[in-house]
Amino acid sequence: MSDLFIRKATGLVRSWSVFDAFIYAFFSVNLVTLGLYIFSQMYYFEGGLINSLLLSAFFILFEVVVYAGLIAVMPRSGGDYVWQSRILGG
Repeated sequence: MSDLFIRKATGLVRSWSVFDAFIYAFFSVNLVTLGLYIFSQMYYFEGGLINSLLLSAFFILFEVVVYAGLIAVMPRSGGDYVWQSRILGG
């Protein structure tokens, strides 16, 4: 492991569970905007918005699960930068 991200213990402890991380990742999706988008043009056009919305929600759920897993495994300040540099090797 690279010494770049290793730090000395400061007495801080990880207090989030996997469920807490899942809730944080789930609510990071802006539900109000999503609701406005769903009902804005749904009844005017027949483009199958409900089907595409359900398909998109299925894929977003995978993103939420991965994000919650990363929060639970690597709880560091810097968030996405630390995860991406460790996973992608940057």
